[in-house]
Amino acid sequence: MENREALRQKLRQKLGEKKITRGTRKTQEKMFEKSLKKMGLDKDRFKKDLEAVKKQGGISLDVKNPV
Repeated sequence: MENREALRQKLRQKLGEKKITRGTRKTQEKMFEKSLKKMGLDKDRFKKDLEAVKKQGGISLDVKNPV
């Protein structure tokens, strides 16, 4: 029985992921905002910061030689 419950839970997670990807733009925005809120970030400020980074030419990371 426990195995069956685990499989049901896994299926529900998969279906939830598919709903997010197939959802409307409004739904995706809500999920994005909720995720940012969990991380403690403000959505509007985050978008402004991303735009500023894009204007500066993006970000380059050197993974082989971390600082």
